Amino acid sequence: MSGNINLVPADLAATVITFKPGKGFEAHEFSIETSGATGFHCFCPTKEGEARELRFKVESASNKAGRTLDTFGRTVGSAAGRLTISYDGEQEKLIDEQQAMDTAKDD
Repeated sequence: MSGNINLVPADLAATVITFKPGKGFEAHEFSIETSGATGFHCFCPTKEGEARELRFKVESASNKAGRTLDTFGRTVGSAAGRLTISYDGEQEKLIDEQQAMDTAKDD
C-alpha cells in the first residue's frame, strides 16, 4: 500500500472488485460482483519488517464471492497485488429505466 489513506472516501459504490496478485501468483486473479466497499483503514503492523495493509469491507449479494475469497485464501494465503474497484454507471442507468417502467405501470 502506498499513498495517503485519508484520500480514500469512507464508502465507495462499486459493481466489480478485481484483485491481481503479483510475484508468481498472477494466475490466481479474481473478480467479485459487489455493491460497495466500506470501512477503509490502514493497518500498521507492530512487528518490524511487515508491510502496512489496506483493510476494508466488501458488500456482495453474490454466493460466489465467499467461495472465491475462501479458495484464494486456501490456495495462496496472502499476496501483495493490485486491487481495482470499478463502478459501471450503465447499471445505475438500467435501474433507473426499470423504476420508470414500474412507475408507469402503477399510473
